[in-house]
Amino acid sequence: MLKIAEYNKITGKKIDLKELEKFGFHLSDDKKSYEQLINENWWDIRIVDIEDRYLEHITEEIGYWTFTDDDELLEITFADLLKEGYVEKVEE
Repeated sequence: MLKIAEYNKITGKKIDLKELEKFGFHLSDDKKSYEQLINENWWDIRIVDIEDRYLEHITEEIGYWTFTDDDELLEITFADLLKEGYVEKVEE
């Protein structure tokens, strides 16, 4: 599984989740996650859970939501955060 690291892999600095705002994320209404619409589409969202810092990609398809936790797909979806040293891989 992928999650936001405690410390940036490049700079070594502690990561405050508020930093995700510079990548286009915003705090959700329930304040439990940071979210970003992909290409401004309400049905295609990438999410960082505040409590455990895990990454998720959700899409809406014909009336139901699909959650993606496949590492390879998440690496593509969160490529910008990986490149900047924010993401680490952890065992379940």
